[in-house]
Amino acid sequence: MIPYGNNSQGSQYNLQEAVIPGFHVYQARVKVKNELYTNSMDVAIFAKNPQMARQLLMTQYGKDSVITNVVQIA
Repeated sequence: MIPYGNNSQGSQYNLQEAVIPGFHVYQARVKVKNELYTNSMDVAIFAKNPQMARQLLMTQYGKDSVITNVVQIA
């Protein structure tokens, strides 16, 4: 998994400047299953802690999604 926070200056993933006080940027891998396909993707999300990040991702991608590797990147 390539960390979003290490991309070059001006990249669409340069999240260092946009972090709200009290929040951190977390990166996770989400595996979404559907009857027609299965997709695995790396995502970034703003949250106060890893548990909140996991909960927000589960709400966004559904309870059947598999969320792994939740790590703080900023």
